[in-house]
Amino acid sequence: MKRSAPLWLLVCLLVLAGCGGGAKKSSSNTTGGLATAARPTAPDSSSRGQLIARAEVICRQLNTALSTNAPASQTVAEIVRKGPARAALEQRAVRELRRLTPTASIAGAWRRVLGYRRTLANELAQLVGYARRNDLAGIKSLAVSKQHAHRALYQVATHAGFKACAVVA
Repeated sequence: MKRSAPLWLLVCLLVLAGCGGGAKKSSSNTTGGLATAARPTAPDSSSRGQLIARAEVICRQLNTALSTNAPASQTVAEIVRKGPARAALEQRAVRELRRLTPTASIAGAWRRVLGYRRTLANELAQLVGYARRNDLAGIKSLAVSKQHAHRALYQVATHAGFKACAVVA
């Protein structure tokens, strides 16, 4: 067990810290915000920009709250201690994001962004359950799944013009 402790510490670090979902390079193909609003060819570009702006406020608030509630260490005990509050924050943000109404030009990407964010929130809640049972195999498996979801969220969201909603702190 002592030989595998560093591996589990790394797995816990990745899972609890957001699986590498931190700030990454911004997409050069931004289609939201001011860049979209300046395009006269998109009839709903202003509404699209408004959706992105509203969503970004919610995501920035979530990321700030998650950073404030960051774990003191990367242990299973810390997942049990901090995980429920972090999961509740993510689930509340997903509920707020679902209340936003996308325009046709962003609806598909918006559904995918919401889906990945909902998946990540649910997986964090699952992680707490695995940690409470000290199910290290479950934690490891979930860490891999969360890494994939974080990457997919980042790709879809940045391509659609999101920044804060592309990552989970």
